[in-house]
Amino acid sequence: MPDIKQQQQLIEQIAQELYTAMPEGCVSATVRFRVVADLGQLEATGTREDGGTERVGRFSDAFTAALTQLRHAMYTDGTGTWFSGEITVTDEGTVRSDFNYDDEPAWTRELDASQWAKDLERFPRRPEVVPKWLEAKLATAVAARAE
Repeated sequence: MPDIKQQQQLIEQIAQELYTAMPEGCVSATVRFRVVADLGQLEATGTREDGGTERVGRFSDAFTAALTQLRHAMYTDGTGTWFSGEITVTDEGTVRSDFNYDDEPAWTRELDASQWAKDLERFPRRPEVVPKWLEAKLATAVAARAE
């Protein structure tokens, strides 16, 4: 059973660091992230009032650890956890989060299919809730192991 209180604490921790890293003159900052097995990607941008954007700088190891912990905390037995998501914080301190449990994340590089198999071992899903795109990746991983 997911721990809602722990989830909220981790989201708040992530949002606080994002708020602190928000470039001067920005009205909001958003971090977008993807995680599978032992790999992760994130990018963060600040948005100015005129709609322009700028890159948000580096994050601490605690920030990335909190994302990893959040993924574990949001796992539901048999239905899995999220593959990607985003958290937005405004200059007024409002926090919004969104998590993707079903759609294939938009990675900036192709991942080895074995990473998807490893991820499913860590966060098992019942067969009926495994997305079709993930089934294809898993079939590729099985074929690669058979070679």
